Amino acid sequence: MDKIQRAWDLARKVHKDQKRFDKTPYITHPEGVVEILKEMGVTDENTIITAILHDTIEDGESWVTDTIFKDFGKEIGYLVKLLSLKPGQSYDNYVVGIQADKRALVIKIADSLHNVTDKPTNNMKMKYRKSLAKSIGVLLKEGK
Repeated sequence: MDKIQRAWDLARKVHKDQKRFDKTPYITHPEGVVEILKEMGVTDENTIITAILHDTIEDGESWVTDTIFKDFGKEIGYLVKLLSLKPGQSYDNYVVGIQADKRALVIKIADSLHNVTDKPTNNMKMKYRKSLAKSIGVLLKEGK
């Protein structure tokens, strides 16, 4: 079985009982993020796998982190951890951490784009819009 299929299998296992705010299965979120990345022209396998798994550490149990590092390697494990908001971590601190890797920033942008276009409430729209603006702002600063 290829790595991308194994990533989907793990994501489905972790998110199996979760629902989105609109009651759809949670797995539709990483599917949407991957679709947006592909529309952006992202084809790198490790970036796609990271996008599939991007919420698994936050939403899963303690075994998930070890499984990701063991099954997918240090690079993907590092990126998924980077994209995981730690308990008690401020969102601003989280965004600063993501700046360590442009792939994480691009995934975060795709994540925010999916969230803002996936029928959220008005409060959620504002949260995701701010997230998107911060992530793009970081990329623009790096481009100077």
